[in-house]
Amino acid sequence: MQFEFVSDETFQTILERDYDELQRCLGSKAAKSVLILAGSIVEALLSDYFIENLPAGHTQATILNLALSNLLDLAENEGLISRSDKNLATVIKDYRNLIHPGREVRKNEQFDFETAELSFKILNLLIRKIERKYREKFGYTADDIMASLNEDWNYHSIYSSVITRLSIAEKNKLIDELVSQENKLKSKFVKFEGEFNYENTYENIEEVKSLVTELKPILKQETILSYLKELVHAVTSGHSLQALALYNLFHEDLHLLPEQEQEMVSIYMLSLYSDISENSSDLAVEKTYSTIGKYTKTEKGKDYLKSVCGFAIPHFGGAGVNYEFDVLEQILNSFSEAVKDEVLADLKAKLLPLENVPANIKKDFVEPAVKRGILSFE
Repeated sequence: MQFEFVSDETFQTILERDYDELQRCLGSKAAKSVLILAGSIVEALLSDYFIENLPAGHTQATILNLALSNLLDLAENEGLISRSDKNLATVIKDYRNLIHPGREVRKNEQFDFETAELSFKILNLLIRKIERKYREKFGYTADDIMASLNEDWNYHSIYSSVITRLSIAEKNKLIDELVSQENKLKSKFVKFEGEFNYENTYENIEEVKSLVTELKPILKQETILSYLKELVHAVTSGHSLQALALYNLFHEDLHLLPEQEQEMVSIYMLSLYSDISENSSDLAVEKTYSTIGKYTKTEKGKDYLKSVCGFAIPHFGGAGVNYEFDVLEQILNSFSEAVKDEVLADLKAKLLPLENVPANIKKDFVEPAVKRGILSFE
């Protein structure tokens, strides 16, 4: 059985594992194992549900400490199951403690395979009830949202409200889908043309950054951290497309990484800029590089910043020059004033004396830089 409706991935894994094992035990007529596993599955289902939907006066810790009997009482009180459902579940509850041999001896517990078969039927009834409650409460799925975003531009106006009604599992699935979509979009950058051949199911979803920005505040921190770890892996493995996509979506969260990894990722992205500068319009609008200075603290990082500025001198120009300067300013403004002043002094030195600067560089770089107040030669 698939437990995709369950909120927590760990609980989902446990439930699928235990349910598969229970079915094997049924096949071999291992009655005691069936009874114990049935109780374990009900306990996991109820724990997951109440952690996702904390009842008044409870925390995650108190839910995890509740016995199965208490969870069933809570389920009835919260309207998750009926009294008759709870009474049926007594068959499962009463045999849950068969895992303790001392109790079995002390209570002289009697059971047979027919009891185990009955518990299996009751278990499936409870699973269906709880799944139905999940569907009623949350209603939306990640697939629903992605399809709606793709088909109806106006859906963006209610997106922020809809995502709050997703279960944890569906929120995680949605961020997975959006990250995948971001990879597909970034594969269209000039640097990656012809290198990747993604089939884009959601070809009309293009503003992934804004969608992820709205979703991140309602994700668990460990979910965001898992993507940051993927980013680090992409950087250390030289997977520049994945690194770019993940950095664009999660650069505001780099502080969750150790400082050494923050610096490593930032330096990598500075070094990547020369390869992706032809798409400066996207980088500028999404402010991909707008926080990079916060995480670049070493002399090595400063040297790479100087390299970016040096690259800009002969390469900026043409129809996209304003976007190129937007990105450069976002990069520079993310650094401290002291670093920024030092780097701009180095940049200015590269251009002096001005009379020796080629006319095209004066037109495409020096004049726009002066006009924007980035450089001054007075």
